[in-house]
Amino acid sequence: MNKKGFTVVELMTTFALVAIISILLINLTITLKEIYVNGDMKTALLTKQGTMTDKIYKDLKENKLISLTSCGTNCINFEYETGTKVLKINKDKKILTYDNYSIKLGDGGYFGTVEISNYDSDIGYILNLNVPIYNRLVKGNFGININHQLEDLIFDDTISFDIVEKNKKIICKRAVNLHTEECKQTDEEYFCSAAGYTKNGSKGTSIITYGNFGIKGVLTSGDAFDCDVNGDGIYNAENERFYYLTDIDKNTASLIYYNNTAKGVPDNTNASSVAYDDTHGTTNDTVKNNYGPVTAITNLPTTTQWKNVKLKNINRQILNESGGSTTAAGTLPAKFNYSGYTARLITVDELDKACKVTIGTESKGEFDNCIYLLENSIFSSDSINSNKGYWIENASKKNINSSWTFYSGGRAGVRNLVYNNNGYGVRPVIEVAKENIAY
Repeated sequence: MNKKGFTVVELMTTFALVAIISILLINLTITLKEIYVNGDMKTALLTKQGTMTDKIYKDLKENKLISLTSCGTNCINFEYETGTKVLKINKDKKILTYDNYSIKLGDGGYFGTVEISNYDSDIGYILNLNVPIYNRLVKGNFGININHQLEDLIFDDTISFDIVEKNKKIICKRAVNLHTEECKQTDEEYFCSAAGYTKNGSKGTSIITYGNFGIKGVLTSGDAFDCDVNGDGIYNAENERFYYLTDIDKNTASLIYYNNTAKGVPDNTNASSVAYDDTHGTTNDTVKNNYGPVTAITNLPTTTQWKNVKLKNINRQILNESGGSTTAAGTLPAKFNYSGYTARLITVDELDKACKVTIGTESKGEFDNCIYLLENSIFSSDSINSNKGYWIENASKKNINSSWTFYSGGRAGVRNLVYNNNGYGVRPVIEVAKENIAY
């Protein structure tokens, strides 16, 4: 009887098949375990995401949100009528906290680009807050995404995140050409002729050039910018020209328009003339200056006209020229409302900082070093006599019925009766985050 056994080749083949099957079984076991673990992780992340989102929406729904303000880098104060709640990211410990609830990212977790905005839409003002959370072991975004309709713009541009740099939108670009006008005045005391813009004058020319090209990386009073204020993607050098005034804070700059406006449209005719306030009396005996620029603001651009910019705060404290909150007429508004407008009146403080002058002396020629403030006015020609200047936001401290104006003819800040609309208008000032200015 033949008792032949397995050959070496047969044994090697058998061992190879067993090894392959073992590897496949191990991989299958690992895959099933990963599916189980990842599924568990995904469920936990989704649960935490839902809980925090629900908490924020619940607060937004039940309490009126007054404002969003910065409480430091990666920290936001949700200031409700009923109190303040804080949303904070601890980047080092990878923890997101809102009020008393936290999400810890764990191994493989990381934050994406944090985005926060507050904008005007067809259905009203919308708050958008997006804090993406990812995990390298699980596909998907497990962060917080809030879209909530508000009564008004409440966003504070000083809020900042250093998780990933925010997407930057360029609103203002440096001008590549400067506006010019010919001086057609001849008076030796007033107008451009008194400022030296004649062939024999101190400027040596009758051509007035408004603003500066500036120095890259530096913002200087009078630097010319073209700003896409209407959001059409075009930086129109003709009618979107602005001049840098000063910094409002370390993150925000104020810029003034090149012309007065009538109902938000550039205009230096009679249509642009408007009173500071003619709603509280129109005679010296009845009018008072402590209501703010109630009438003047109606000639400012609206949120639908200049939808690409907004004011940091629509409620502003009106001050006198010394920075106080009263005049001879009484207390000035603590929260004068610019709601519906994307620009405001220029202030004494901005003029003082930009031009190194002290408003109050009413001295002719005190703004001769800030000629950019005088474009498209009677300063250059009698043919523009409908535009004598524009209102300043501040009321006169020692008077009952006067506020401050910028008088183009005298190149000075002068007092004017608040109900007077004879040639004075508004020249819009916008507030732009410096990260949105290409300088």
